[in-house]
Amino acid sequence: MLGICHPGPEFDCWLDLGFCASQDEAEEGFLDYTYQMLASYCSYDEFFTAYANSTIIQLLDTRGLRGRRIIHPYLEDVLSGSPVVFKSVWTLKQYLEQSRRGQSDLPPSVEVDYGFINCTTDSERQDLKDLYTNIFQKTLRQSSTAARSLRVRLAIRVRGGVVSGDEEKEKQGQEIPETPAEYVSTSQS
Repeated sequence: MLGICHPGPEFDCWLDLGFCASQDEAEEGFLDYTYQMLASYCSYDEFFTAYANSTIIQLLDTRGLRGRRIIHPYLEDVLSGSPVVFKSVWTLKQYLEQSRRGQSDLPPSVEVDYGFINCTTDSERQDLKDLYTNIFQKTLRQSSTAARSLRVRLAIRVRGGVVSGDEEKEKQGQEIPETPAEYVSTSQS
């Protein structure tokens, strides 16, 4: 996170900082930029304390970055246990991403929790990886759509409107503000 690029799944911080909650590399880049913004709004000690206490979400919110972090609907779930405890589903996603890149050390928790222990052939193991990869892609895609819908509704509401289904569909193609500050400035225009 030196402003150059975001970490890949082979690094612990990909999980620790919630990059695993992203649908794709573009969303990972967006989250990386959110962290860069946060770094300019708080001290290293504040960030480290929030990281150690699993309160990065609260720090993002208090620094005005809630609008950027809600785009990642599962980020709060990941960061609520970071850096100490993670749900095994996030370790599964990390394993799938690493294995896609040719790095595949199967963590014991994933092997047991997700049925890999029952696979007797490489083909069965690959079928199971493909199944879980498809589930992640579908789930995260639906979540991204839901997050955009929430932002559309919020933008309309902040601008003083009542949200109808047709109006929401009409606004889907328009630029929607990313942060609370942008909602205020666009509603006053």
